[in-house]
Amino acid sequence: MTLPFPSGGAGGNNLANKGVALSKLLFMFLLLMLGAVPALAEEEKASSVLIIPYGDKDAAGVVADYLEGEIGKRLNDQCIDYASMADIKAAHKAEQEGELLGKETNEELLENLINLYNSRYVLTIVTLTHPNGQMTSSVRVVDRATGKTVAEGSTSPAEGEAAFENVPALAENILGQLSSRFPNQCQDRWVGTITTNTKREHRSEQDHSEPAGSWPGQPPGPVNTSTHAIHDTTTDRVEVTLQPLALGNEGADRPMARVVRTFEMRMRRNTTSLTWIKCGPFGVGQPNPMRQANREQSHLIVERGQASSKEKVTVLLDRESGRYTIEVRYPSVVKKRREERRDSNPGNRCQPVPQSSSADGEEKPLPSTLFIKVSGQVDPANPNVLAGTEVTGSLEGGQTMKQWNLRLVRPQETQSTK
Repeated sequence: MTLPFPSGGAGGNNLANKGVALSKLLFMFLLLMLGAVPALAEEEKASSVLIIPYGDKDAAGVVADYLEGEIGKRLNDQCIDYASMADIKAAHKAEQEGELLGKETNEELLENLINLYNSRYVLTIVTLTHPNGQMTSSVRVVDRATGKTVAEGSTSPAEGEAAFENVPALAENILGQLSSRFPNQCQDRWVGTITTNTKREHRSEQDHSEPAGSWPGQPPGPVNTSTHAIHDTTTDRVEVTLQPLALGNEGADRPMARVVRTFEMRMRRNTTSLTWIKCGPFGVGQPNPMRQANREQSHLIVERGQASSKEKVTVLLDRESGRYTIEVRYPSVVKKRREERRDSNPGNRCQPVPQSSSADGEEKPLPSTLFIKVSGQVDPANPNVLAGTEVTGSLEGGQTMKQWNLRLVRPQETQSTK
């Protein structure tokens, strides 16, 4: 898959070579990121667009982002769902930021997220800079079901403000080529997000001391001391994004959504101690053999899991009373488990021999049906918006925050006001 790069103007051949190299890079990127997604049947109705923008320099990056926005607005006007790599990476962010069971990125999850968008069309935007400072933007759209290019276009070389002025015409051109592929997309639908975030945290610390016994020449009142600290945390986050057009639609009260769940549990136990031990014989002229041994023990258990799924969202709205209920299922997770133990001085020896161990495992989820359910009262001033926040529980025992913000899109009303 090559992208169209103009070769005219100063440095045109260099730009063309640069474009060919970049197009190959993007092609390999798409193979990596999209190749594992099952091939779409040509007749399948999945019709969302995945947009991948690229600019080779700061100014070019701004132009590429502007072009993405202009194309995105026109897709929305035609009721076509779209997503960018920024959307997918945002959903993947928790995986990249956490201290996981190893620091590798979960490519399988990222592929699942891309598949959840169900994007049949991949739209690449490339803005390159000429040696003379002028910029050129190129767009190509590929149908993943057939592997064929279904739309393409580019701008003439321009710099500064002129490069931005070329963007709307290119966006119109691309949407004109695509419009016939998205018939009857405009229908009433709920869009928005639902999130739940459950957190639990427990901390405690206990100090202990006891007499160390007696020995010849002991200091007054020798004691052995220890401190035992516990720190347990659990986070369980579910993000629901309604995407009824991309994932299918069964009416305004049965929109579809992509659901991403991230779970992490940590149990940490730390003990530090100072103990009197005998490290030699007692005897006349011998140094006092009693010494204080420092010991640090740690035990860490980490369980993590992530899952994603496509789910139907049930929106029950009573227009007379204004009461509503929203319900959606979310997936169980396979929990990967890592356990680590460390002991700086097992047995309180005079010559410490530190020990450590680690083990990995996996816990399959138990069969269960998990649901998010929220309810509320419609605001008469905004009858097509369902929004709210609900907090239950305590941080010590487990606190859950639910937030939702859905908006009913009525395309016919929007179009009639234009």
